[in-house]
Amino acid sequence: MTAKLYVVDRAGFGQQLSVALTAKYGAGVTIHYATATDCVFTCAALSNKTIRIGYSYIYYDSDDYYDKLVGVIGSSWSTGTTLLDPLTFCGSTNSSTAINYPTILSTATVVLGDTFLIVDFDTCVWPYNNLLVLGKLTNGQSVVLGLTTDTNVSYNANFHAWVTDDTISELVLPTISSPIRNGTEMVLFPLIFAKGGTTVLKNEDQSYATLAGLYNAAENLCPSVSNTYWMSNRQWYYTSRNEALLCTPLFCTLDQTQS
Repeated sequence: MTAKLYVVDRAGFGQQLSVALTAKYGAGVTIHYATATDCVFTCAALSNKTIRIGYSYIYYDSDDYYDKLVGVIGSSWSTGTTLLDPLTFCGSTNSSTAINYPTILSTATVVLGDTFLIVDFDTCVWPYNNLLVLGKLTNGQSVVLGLTTDTNVSYNANFHAWVTDDTISELVLPTISSPIRNGTEMVLFPLIFAKGGTTVLKNEDQSYATLAGLYNAAENLCPSVSNTYWMSNRQWYYTSRNEALLCTPLFCTLDQTQS
């Protein structure tokens, strides 16, 4: 199972995301609202919720915007960027103009699989990156993950990993924490999810529920994109507990690269 990759410009982030969603999912996605900064949509292949994805920014000096990836789920769309029963799962709470480690966005990477979506804010200043992942598991449950490489717990309260019909219990991803190779081959592990860190989500046949086509790469490598694959940064954190949710990168194969 392969995914499509799109490079989305900052200047038209919301509109370009809406175009990519429509190109991938066709009549299966409804775009409720799209602007230069935000896209609000519903897509049954990805989630049982209405989704807002966008960015907020702080204008710091004469030519730099300091951007923060935003992800919100809701029961339905109201108007503009407003969702009913909204819950933020991705978004730094930093609101100061004196940002020591800015997130500077020129383009964002969007990866659209058959049942998952990824938005990657890979910034100019590592390790202050944001990553948003959402999708339908093989058991039909919907999950959302807001991830950051920022270890400053003061700003991480809005980063969460949830099953969207139960946002009380945080998800934990039981994954490897160091590189593993089979000879010269990189080892890939399906992503599995444990609610509350204790109950692994399963399919009806009791096999582990996964996001089909998305893997944990057992490598300690930098982010990488080619015509055939996408690999994220590593050492992702979420929530104010400052716990490492993923120590190694996410990985998926691509059927083509689009800009």
